[in-house]
Amino acid sequence: MSPWLQVLPFIIALGLYTRVALLLEFFCFTHIFIVCESNHNNHYVLFCYALALAPFTCMDASLSLDAVLFHRRHPKAGAHTPPSPFSST
Repeated sequence: MSPWLQVLPFIIALGLYTRVALLLEFFCFTHIFIVCESNHNNHYVLFCYALALAPFTCMDASLSLDAVLFHRRHPKAGAHTPPSPFSST
């Protein structure tokens, strides 16, 4: 098994370099799934689809190390942002 498949889920769970880690996880997992012909399961196909679409979502917007360390997700002035479910108001 690839050592990347053991490290990347922890990086994704922490939210550190989320999009890059998701792309690497997609390529590694899909490659091993395609190469291993004896272990075909529909759940693995669904996981490949989810990993392919995940980098296009806003997973790194809040509650991740990307948002804390790099302060990337600041809305523009006047832009409407929905209230956070974790805010006190």
